[in-house]
Amino acid sequence: MNDLGSKKHVYLLMGICLLIMAASLLLLLWIRNNPDEALRLGADRVVSDGPGYEISTSEAAKTYVIGDYTARVGQDGVTLMSAKGEERIHFETDLPTPLVLQEGSMLVVGSAASERLFVLDRNGNTYRVSLPGEAISVFARDDQMLALSLRSNGVTVLTKTTFQTDETVDLAVFERGQTPMRARFAPDGRSIDVLLIDLYGKNSGVTLQRYDFTGNLQRELAFAERDWFFDFLYLPDGSVWLAGAHSLVQTDAQLEAERRQIELKDIRGVWQAAGRALVLAGNDKDGFALYAAAGQLEKLVTFDQKPEIMPAVSDTYAILTTETSLQVIDVRGGRVIEQAPIEEMLYRVEFTGPTTFIVISERGIFPYAIQ
Repeated sequence: MNDLGSKKHVYLLMGICLLIMAASLLLLLWIRNNPDEALRLGADRVVSDGPGYEISTSEAAKTYVIGDYTARVGQDGVTLMSAKGEERIHFETDLPTPLVLQEGSMLVVGSAASERLFVLDRNGNTYRVSLPGEAISVFARDDQMLALSLRSNGVTVLTKTTFQTDETVDLAVFERGQTPMRARFAPDGRSIDVLLIDLYGKNSGVTLQRYDFTGNLQRELAFAERDWFFDFLYLPDGSVWLAGAHSLVQTDAQLEAERRQIELKDIRGVWQAAGRALVLAGNDKDGFALYAAAGQLEKLVTFDQKPEIMPAVSDTYAILTTETSLQVIDVRGGRVIEQAPIEEMLYRVEFTGPTTFIVISERGIFPYAIQ
C-alpha cells in the first residue's frame, strides 16, 4: 500500500489550515497597524460608508450638519462644505467667539459679545439679523425666526424676524425673575408658545403661554412648581409635551389643562418620532433607556453606558452612541438592530434622510446609509 497516497487528503487539509492561519496572522497584523481602517471596515456591517473626508479634531468640533452639507464655524466665518469635503462657499460673519444656537435644517450662529446673528439655510441662503440684546434661545424655520434675547436692563424680549423683509418686531417682554426657556411656532401657524419659568411672580412656577403674531397673550397654562422644564414639543395627535429634568407633562393643543404627568429621572432629551415622544432618561437601575410616550410609557431599549452625545432621531430609526459603540435602533419595533464598536470621539450624528446620516468624529466626516 502507498502510505503517501493514502494520506494525501490529510496533507491537503493541513496545507489549507496553514494557509488560513497565515491569512489570519496577516489580518491581525494589518488591524494592529491600521486601527482606523479596521474600525471603518467593521462599521460597514452596520452601514455602508460614503466618500467621507479627513478633518482635524479642532475643525470637527466646530463642524455641523445642514441638509446634505456640512458647515464649519470659525472665527473667520462659516464655510459650507460638500459631502466630499470640497469648499462650496465661505461666508464672513464678523462674530467674535461665535457659538451655534441652532443646527439642523437651519444653522443660526451668534456670539456672547455681539448682538448680531448669522442664519444659513440648507439651500445656501444667508440672513443677518440684528438684535438689541444677547440671544439666548432661537427657533428658525422657513422664512421666520423667533429669538429670546437678554437686554442690558435685565429684561428678556421675544422677537419675531421675517427674513425676506428683514423685519424684526418685539412681541413680549419678560421682567427680571421671569426666565423664558424656549419659544416655538404653534402647529396652527398663527400663534407662538413660550415656556416660562417665573421665580417671583404671581404664577410662581412653570407656565406655557400662547401669543398671537402681534404679541397679544391669548392664553396661558400654569403648572405646579415641581421641576425645571427646559423644552416642549408637539405631537401629531394635538398634544403638547413638556420635558423637565425629572418628569414629562402632557397638555392639549388648546393649553386648557394638564392631562398627564410621567415621572422619570435624569432626562437628557425629548424628540418627536413616529407620532410619539421619544425620551432619553435614566432607567430604574444604573444606566439609561430610550422611552416612547404616547398612550402609555414604553421602554424601548436600555443602555449600560451613558450616551456620549445626543441621539439622532428619525421617524424610523435612532442612532445612539455610548463610549464604546454606535447603535442603530428601530424606534417602531423598540430594538437595537445593529451596533458597531467605536474607538474615537464623536461630536455629532445627524440624519440627512430617512435612512442616511452623517457622523462627525475627531478623525473625519463620513456619510452612511442604513442597510
